[in-house]
Amino acid sequence: LVHPLNLEAKDFEALARNDVRYSISPIGEAGRTGETQLAELLQAGVKVSISIDNVTADRCDCFGCMKMLQLLNRHRTAGKTSLTTKKLVQMATIDGALDLGLADKTGSLTPGKRADLILVKSGAPSMRQIGNPYDALVQQAQPSDIDTVVVDGRILVRKREFTALEYEKIAADASNA
Repeated sequence: LVHPLNLEAKDFEALARNDVRYSISPIGEAGRTGETQLAELLQAGVKVSISIDNVTADRCDCFGCMKMLQLLNRHRTAGKTSLTTKKLVQMATIDGALDLGLADKTGSLTPGKRADLILVKSGAPSMRQIGNPYDALVQQAQPSDIDTVVVDGRILVRKREFTALEYEKIAADASNA
């Protein structure tokens, strides 16, 4: 399920009892009526991931989603419900793969899985002086900090340049469609 807004206590219990997974799309949900009930989901034992709901209306920015969810949770619970940056990165990676039924192929760097990863420039201005890598990814990283993208072992972006597709041609084709 997606968009955990305006649920009741009995809903959280039923979700946990039936091993239902919930995906939170924090940027999209911030614009909807109701509150994202992450703390209640986690306290009930519901498994939760982070998603991006509508890439044509919202930025496709997982860093922004993690940060937004951190802020929404802090605001709603007045900081009483802890949500670590490590948990947020987990929700954006392996938990999303679990939700999609792809955890045996992707979502973590594990022998036998696809080599899907991004390399984030730790020397970027926004990333300097952050000791904890999870804190850096959630609180400071932005898409422009991504240096390299590897999908299934193929390098698609290196030094912020596309290596496996003709971006300008694809953009032109999309504009003409």
